[in-house]
Amino acid sequence: MRIVAVSSGERWKDIEDFIVTSGADLAILPSGWSADRADLAPELSDGKLARLLMELGERTGSAVLASYAEREDERTFASVLLVDGTGRGLCSYRKTHLSAGDEARQLARGNWMTIVPLQGWRVGLALDDDLLHPEMTRCLALEGASLLLGVASFPRPVLRALALVRALENGVPCVLVSGEGVVAAGPDGKVWHDGPAESGLELPASDEGGQDSFATRRRVELYRALMEPLPRS
Repeated sequence: MRIVAVSSGERWKDIEDFIVTSGADLAILPSGWSADRADLAPELSDGKLARLLMELGERTGSAVLASYAEREDERTFASVLLVDGTGRGLCSYRKTHLSAGDEARQLARGNWMTIVPLQGWRVGLALDDDLLHPEMTRCLALEGASLLLGVASFPRPVLRALALVRALENGVPCVLVSGEGVVAAGPDGKVWHDGPAESGLELPASDEGGQDSFATRRRVELYRALMEPLPRS
C-alpha cells in the first residue's frame, strides 16, 4: 500500500491532481490541511466534507483520510473521516484523549476505538494526543490491528519517537502523519520512512500474524491501577 501525505498548505483545488500524480493508495490530509476552507464550521459526519471526500475518493481511485471538526447535537469532536477508493465512507473516528487545549475549546471525547479494513490491512486509527497514551494503541493491537495509523500536529522528531515506540511495543507497523511530514516505523525497531509532507512510502504486504508474541506474555494482573480512578491529592 502506497501512503502519501498532503501538505497542510495544499489548496483544495490542487489536492486531486496531487493524489493522482502521487499514485497513492491512501492519501492523508493532516490536521490543519484545510487552509483555504478555514471558514468551515463543525459539521455532521455525513455533511458537506464527507460528500467532498467521497467524490474525491471516487475520482482518484484512492482512499482518503482527513481530520475535521464533527458536530453532533450540541457537542463538537475532533475526528477523522476515512473513505475508500470507490467513494464509500468507511468510518468517522472521534478523538478519545483530549489535550488541555481541547478541553479549553470544550471539545467532547470520543468513546470508542476504531479498526477498519483497508487494502489488506486492519488499520487502527489514532488522532493527536491519543498517541501519548500507550494503552490505546496496545488495545488496538490486541483487538487485531495490523497497522497503527495516526494523524497528529506534533513536530517530526516527536512523530519519529512515537512511531518507533508504538511499533516496537505492539509488534505492528506504525505510520504517523502531520503537516510537517510522514514517519513510519516497524516492529523490528527500525524507521522505515521519515520524510517531509507530500512524500510517500510503500508499506510491505500486510502480515496479519506478525504481532510479536510478547503481547501474549503480558502480566495483566499487575495493571489494575489502570482501571482505578486517580488518587486524590
